[in-house]
Amino acid sequence: MSRRLYQHERAPDCRTVRWVLEKKRLDYEPIEVDPAVAEDLRRRFESDEPPILEDDAKAVGGARPIAFYLERCFESPSIFPADAQKRNQAATFAEFAEQAIGSLTAEILKRGRESFPPKTTPDPFSELRACLGQVREAVARRALDSGACHLGDIAVAAHLVTCQDIPALEFEREYADLVAYVARVQRGLAGGSLADRDG
Repeated sequence: MSRRLYQHERAPDCRTVRWVLEKKRLDYEPIEVDPAVAEDLRRRFESDEPPILEDDAKAVGGARPIAFYLERCFESPSIFPADAQKRNQAATFAEFAEQAIGSLTAEILKRGRESFPPKTTPDPFSELRACLGQVREAVARRALDSGACHLGDIAVAAHLVTCQDIPALEFEREYADLVAYVARVQRGLAGGSLADRDG
């Protein structure tokens, strides 16, 4: 079997897919998308937007579609809770990570802090801080960090890693609790338990 992940190493959606593959203990070859690889992908798949997973003759693009594909093909270990409502919640958190946190971090990292005047409305930094507050709330009520290491945890934690690249957030200091959450998710990928909460 030949499984390749076309990716950008630092992109959070690509990190999400790598972590799903790790959780499912699936071997794959990571391929960094450079201009030559992008041209080949456009020719073969009509898209060069990573992540793209090529699994034998099948290709799937996008973090969530890839995660759903892998779950259908390789059920165990699952990246979803058994309960239907919690499964939907995990998928919703994955979408939140991509659409809310991911969009804001991409905008901030692309433009830099000096590009946003003090009274910019909406202020992407304020919006991102509000999203991080929602993550804290979800962790506090155990919708995230419940011990399952589900897709929601994987996607949110993968995007939180990117937040650490934004100097203005002072993420390690201001969000030490979320740094610890990311570490718990990473332990959960290796078969550890998210239930081993610090403190």
